[in-house]
Amino acid sequence: MKNLNQINNLIKTALIASTLLTCVLMPAAMADDDKFQNDWLMKIQTEDLRNQFKYAGSTLTKVEKVTVKYSRKFEADQGKTRPYEYLWYHAGKPIGLERLGKLEMTRGESAAIQVVNKGEKGIEQDKAAANAILRMMLDAYHNSNPIISIRVPADCFDSVIGELRKLNCVDATHGADEEDHSKMSLSLQSEPKGMSQQLYFY
Repeated sequence: MKNLNQINNLIKTALIASTLLTCVLMPAAMADDDKFQNDWLMKIQTEDLRNQFKYAGSTLTKVEKVTVKYSRKFEADQGKTRPYEYLWYHAGKPIGLERLGKLEMTRGESAAIQVVNKGEKGIEQDKAAANAILRMMLDAYHNSNPIISIRVPADCFDSVIGELRKLNCVDATHGADEEDHSKMSLSLQSEPKGMSQQLYFY
């Protein structure tokens, strides 16, 4: 019985150490893709549909469409992607969703998120991108796929960070309670590289 208790304690210790590595150390260490290669890539593309819903009496005079695709890393390098869903936003709020297929990333494998803008960019696209980032992170974590990095165009990096803060994301600070597993870590970096930010979402 004593040996069994010792084994159980060792297992618990290992699980706690593994959880801490995943929830705390991984996001900060893995934000640089030169140091760590993700298994999957989720691409979030924002697009302004300024005139699509423009007709007499319509209040949706400005709508943003978000297209989400994903692929294995080597497939992404070859331009191959798998459709996941369309999202529509108005004033930063989701107003529609069309699911195109299941999220079939292998459970337990890591992923990165990449944000791209199609056409003319603006603050409404940044709002949509921030909301879509959190949605994709929750979908990925539900499938046991840790998001190790989020890449955002440099020309809208600060704006997207600001919109994430409005969605209950807070800046990671030194000395914070790193054992609080109720928070989800977001490690963001700009494309091209030069800016980075780590946030927590509660």
